[in-house]
Amino acid sequence: MDLPTLGALLGHSKLNMLTRYVHPAEKHQADEMNRMAAILAAKEIAEIEKQKDREKTSNPKTLPTVSTTVAENQANSTRENSTIN
Repeated sequence: MDLPTLGALLGHSKLNMLTRYVHPAEKHQADEMNRMAAILAAKEIAEIEKQKDREKTSNPKTLPTVSTTVAENQANSTRENSTIN
């Protein structure tokens, strides 16, 4: 429970009064640090994944394709021009 909520439940108007009685144990402090590290790591992972998704959508990796019809049309056009001249 956070300190302001605890202070309100105990009837303290200022946090200074509450700090006289509250002394977090080392294990509790370590647990909270681990919790914060996990939250920050998850946030960083989510940001990296979001950035990768943006890169995929902005630069789709597609292979260039050549239509055989286009190539045939160009070849036929070249042949026709050479026979006319």
